[in-house]
Amino acid sequence: MKKILICSFAILALTSCEKEEGQLQNQKTNNSTSITDKPVRMREYYDFGYKFGCAGTSGNCLPDLIIWSLTQQQQNVFNELFKEDANILEIFNNEKTTLTEIIEPAIVDSVINETSFLEIKKDTDLMINYLVFKDNANIITDVYPIDVK
Repeated sequence: MKKILICSFAILALTSCEKEEGQLQNQKTNNSTSITDKPVRMREYYDFGYKFGCAGTSGNCLPDLIIWSLTQQQQNVFNELFKEDANILEIFNNEKTTLTEIIEPAIVDSVINETSFLEIKKDTDLMINYLVFKDNANIITDVYPIDVK
């Protein structure tokens, strides 16, 4: 009788472990499918003229994007984009593929379609370029803080 009880508890324990392992596997699968490719806007962009950047929570500013190594083509595109007299629309039209490697494709398309426009703000103290995307009503929709190393 004692052996039957011990065997029963052992079988129950093993069955319980299998169920728990199955639940963990399902949880891992569910977690991985809930991750999206769309970046999360975490802070609000502010601009006081003399001082600007991203702060606070839940706004239009994406996390700082620190780029350690660019392809030669990406480097060329960003060098052109960050020039004072850059023709932004032309660069976006000609370099769409390269830009969508760094910037959300929907945002790149909105600049090309002229439903939004890009203003570049340079923080020379922090060495960060802010790609400030605005809609046609001049409302900031997205901000990419980019530090190219």
